[in-house]
Amino acid sequence: MPILDSSVYDCIVDSKGNLYKIQIKSSDKTPRGNENSVNIPLDNSRTKYTKDKIDYFAVYSGFYGGFFVFPNLGNMKSFRASKKGKNKVFYNNFNFN
Repeated sequence: MPILDSSVYDCIVDSKGNLYKIQIKSSDKTPRGNENSVNIPLDNSRTKYTKDKIDYFAVYSGFYGGFFVFPNLGNMKSFRASKKGKNKVFYNNFNFN
């Protein structure tokens, strides 16, 4: 857990000689209707998570009971968490490279 709220990123990961700036989010959202995914907002009105400020997001989904770890594309407003769709590869995947 971050000690201060003065930095854009929440933690730094040292992986194979590289340092990555990570923004951590969490959500208890559940799928709407018969959808099999959860839309989780990433951006907020105070902070824009550009590629020069954040390398990866680590988003904990209470519904799925795990993290989705994915690279920041620079213009992301939200993330569609799913263990079945194209983003399933990011579920509990802590491989930074």
